[in-house]
Amino acid sequence: MPAPETSAGMAELVRKYRQDPVFFVEHALGHKTWTKQREILRSIAAYEKTAVRSSHGVSKTYTAAEATVWFLNCIPNSKVITTAPTFSQIKMLLWSEINAIYATSRIRLQGKCLTTEIQTEDGDHYAYGFSTDKPARAEGWHAPAILFIFDEAKGLPQWLWDSARGAMTGGLCRWLAISTTDGVQVGEEFYKIFNSPASDWNRIHISAFDSPYVTGERFRSLDISDPRRPDDFSICYTDPAEVVIQIANPAYIENGRRDWGEDSVLYQTKVLGDIVDAGADSIIKVSQVNAMFANAQREDFDATGAVEIGVDVARGGTDDVVMFKRKGLKVLGSKTLTPGALPERAKLVFVADEVERFACYEKEDPIKVDDTGVGGGVTDILQDRGYNVIPVNFGGEANDPDRYPSAASEMWFEIGRIIQDISCPEDSRLAAELVNRKSKGLDHKGRRVVEGKEDYKKRHGSKSPDAADAFLLTFYDPKTLGSGVFVVQSDVEVL
Repeated sequence: MPAPETSAGMAELVRKYRQDPVFFVEHALGHKTWTKQREILRSIAAYEKTAVRSSHGVSKTYTAAEATVWFLNCIPNSKVITTAPTFSQIKMLLWSEINAIYATSRIRLQGKCLTTEIQTEDGDHYAYGFSTDKPARAEGWHAPAILFIFDEAKGLPQWLWDSARGAMTGGLCRWLAISTTDGVQVGEEFYKIFNSPASDWNRIHISAFDSPYVTGERFRSLDISDPRRPDDFSICYTDPAEVVIQIANPAYIENGRRDWGEDSVLYQTKVLGDIVDAGADSIIKVSQVNAMFANAQREDFDATGAVEIGVDVARGGTDDVVMFKRKGLKVLGSKTLTPGALPERAKLVFVADEVERFACYEKEDPIKVDDTGVGGGVTDILQDRGYNVIPVNFGGEANDPDRYPSAASEMWFEIGRIIQDISCPEDSRLAAELVNRKSKGLDHKGRRVVEGKEDYKKRHGSKSPDAADAFLLTFYDPKTLGSGVFVVQSDVEVL
C-alpha cells in the first residue's frame, strides 16, 4: 500500500485510523478481529482506563500489541510504556507480537522496531517495554499523549500502579491493565479494580466460552483488492475453521473440566476468567503456587540445606510413581513413572532401580517413601541395598497430634503455610493437585482435617494426587528423622 503522503485518499484513512483502532488494525495491519478483541481496542480509544480480566488463550496479549502499534503510529507526539512482571513476559510475549506486527503490516509503520523498543526520529516519541524484575527505565512518563499497558497486571507491584497514576495528569492519557485471573490476590490493585463498586475503570471480562472457536462467531477483516486504491475495500468474514490461531476452543474447555473439575479454582480462573484465588475450603492458594514457580526464576534463591527425596509409589490402575528431590527449599527435579502391567515383584524392583538413579546412588540422603501398601516393598528393597529410607504412613500419627489427626493433614496444612517460600520449576500437574485438595474443617477435637484421597479422586475422575503426595513427602520431616517437626516449621510462625 502507498504511504499516506502519496495519496489524497489516504488523508481520510489516516483520520479514521486515529479515531478507530479497530479500523486501523483491520485496514492498515490487515488483521482479522473478533468481538472481544474489538471491544478492548475501542475501549482504549473511548475510556481513560480499561481493565481486562480473562481466561487463558483469548488473544489478550496480541490485542495489547495491536493497541501499542495503533497508539504510537496514529496519535501524534505519543509514548507507549509497556510492562509485565518478568522480562521474559515482555520479550517473548508482548514484544514478540509487536515485532511480528511490524514485520507483516500492510502499511509502512513509524520507527524502527527493536527487541523491546520502537525508536523514531523524534527521541521523545517511542514505545518501550520493561519488566518490574529488571526496571531499567521507569521514569520520564510524561507526554502530550501516553498509553500505559500493564500486561499480566496481577503480578505488578504497588509502586508501579502509583507511578502510572501520577503520570495521568493531562493531555491524552490511556491505560490498559490486562491479565489472566489465576493467582489474583485479595487486596491487590487488579483485584480492587474488579471488586470495587466505585471503580472508575471500564471493565471487560473474557471467558474461554467467548472464543470464536466456541461461539462460532466469524472473524472479520477488510479486503483491499487493489493496493493502489487502499480507500476501496470490502468487509469479509471468515469461519473459525479456516483461521489457525492459538486461542481457546472446546477441547481446551473440556480438558479443563476433566482435569480440574468445574468447581475447581483452576477451572474458574483459567477457563472462566473469574477472580478466585482460593475457595472457602481451599488449603493452598493459586497465588502461593504461582509464587513458588516464580522463585525458580530467581538466581539468588537460597538453596542451602540437605538433599532429601520423596517418593509416592503407585498402587496400581492409573496411579503413577512420582518422586521429587530438594536441597533446602529448592526443588532440584522430579520424575514420573508408569510401571504399567509388570508383575508385582518386577514392578517393585523397577521402581527401586529408578529411585536409585534419581538419588544419584547417594545412600546417605534421606528417601521418604509412602510406606502404605505396595510402597512397603520398595522400602524393603532400598533398605536392603543400604539406602537411608524413611517409611512414612499418610494415615499415621502427626508430629503434632494436638493440631492434626494424621500425618496427611499435617503435611497439607503445614506446606500450605510456607509453599510460597519454596522454589520449584513450573509443573501444571503439581499445581492442579496442590490447589484442588480441600479442607474438611475441624474434627471433634478442633483439629484441622484434609479431605480423604478417595473424596479427592471422586471429584477428579479417579485420578490420584500422586505428584502432590510425593512433593509433600519431600518436604515432610517425620519423627523418625529426629526433629519431630515439619521441615521449615522453625522458620515460620505457627498459627
